[in-house]
Parts: sequence; structure tokens; C-alpha cells
Amino acid sequence: MKTAIFFKKTSDNWCPNYPENMVRVKLGALKDGIPRVSVWGKDDIGMNFDGEKAIDIYDKIKTMDSVSFDNLEELGLTFF
Repeated sequence: MKTAIFFKKTSDNWCPNYPENMVRVKLGALKDGIPRVSVWGKDDIGMNFDGEKAIDIYDKIKTMDSVSFDNLEELGLTFF
């Protein structure tokens, strides 16, 4: 699986956010090939989801205007 990354606006403090209140959204794979979607601030806070649904979750996040801790948890992501 090829890694894909984009940035998305956020309404939360990800300690810190990227410029312009952005977080980094990444789709990749674990060593065993299981897909992982992760959302990270610029330093300490991150959330992820591992499994086949990660690709669908990544695509869903792309369509959202912005992300928050709450709506990412609703999608199944958990804090690291």
C-alpha cells in the first residue's frame, strides 16, 4: 500500500496544531500489511485506526470540512 498524506482543519488543540489549525492525516500500512489511518498534531497528540475499514475512514475524513476529537472517535479512531 502506498502512503498518502493530507492536512485537515481542526477545532481542537493537538498540542500544537500545524499552521492554520491543521492536523496531518495519513493512510499507510503496518508491517503485516494491515491498513492504518492516523491523525496527528505537530507533536504529542495522535489518533489511529487499524484494519480494513481504515481506507474508508481515510476517505470519509477527506470529505469533512474539519475534524475534532469527538468526530474522529465516532469514526472509530482512538488516542495513542
